Amino acid sequence: DDSWDSLEEVAYASEAKMGFLGRSLLSALSNISTVVGMEEDLLSESMVRMIRGSRIGPLVSAARLYLPDGHIIADQGVVFDTSYIQHYNSIVSSKPYISKVGRDVVRSENIVFEQFVPVRRRGEVVAMLSAVSELKPLYSYVATNAFKGRASLIVVDRRDGSFVVEKTGKWRNFNGFVRTIQPKNGYSLDEWAANVMKGEPSHLAYGEKSSDESKLLVSLPLFGGSWSLILYVNENIAFARVDKIRKFY
Repeated sequence: DDSWDSLEEVAYASEAKMGFLGRSLLSALSNISTVVGMEEDLLSESMVRMIRGSRIGPLVSAARLYLPDGHIIADQGVVFDTSYIQHYNSIVSSKPYISKVGRDVVRSENIVFEQFVPVRRRGEVVAMLSAVSELKPLYSYVATNAFKGRASLIVVDRRDGSFVVEKTGKWRNFNGFVRTIQPKNGYSLDEWAANVMKGEPSHLAYGEKSSDESKLLVSLPLFGGSWSLILYVNENIAFARVDKIRKFY
């Protein structure tokens, strides 16, 4: 009905915004990686200057270059540690991907995620280039004022069910969220949860075990292949928005 259409409209707007973030990071990194791959000395002064001076995408993410010998060119300069060799081996890939959220290997006080792109020379992966994004700006970036700011948005990493974005602090992960849900008649909680983890669009009408309020929820896969967006709002708030739009027109 119209309330679902209203919620979907907001969800797809948020999905488009996240898609822009992902595509902008991937496009910029792909262009930089081509330039890096043509350089024989990846620790040259010009290379260090280029990487340190690169800020990418709407979160103004810092570019970073990981080398297999344990050197990292970060925004603060070149750093080296033998433990970085093991770290490189854990991140190296022949394809672009987005990391899980975790502590930054260079600045452990920061919680970050990274978009990675391989650097190739003559067909071989010789380094990994990344855009390092702190988590806090992402919360501001994905925030929605729809439904007078009373809609809630979650971003879940489908690889392990961990949360990338979840403001309330009510749940530790996707499984914890699912355990609090009581689906309305006609909806299957197991089917909905499975669809989310498979990266498929899905709807759910439900109540929470700790509340009498009915809620509507839309989940959508996000660009990059690893994250999904979950947007939910109280049913009466969704209906109120629809009624307001009807009166306006």
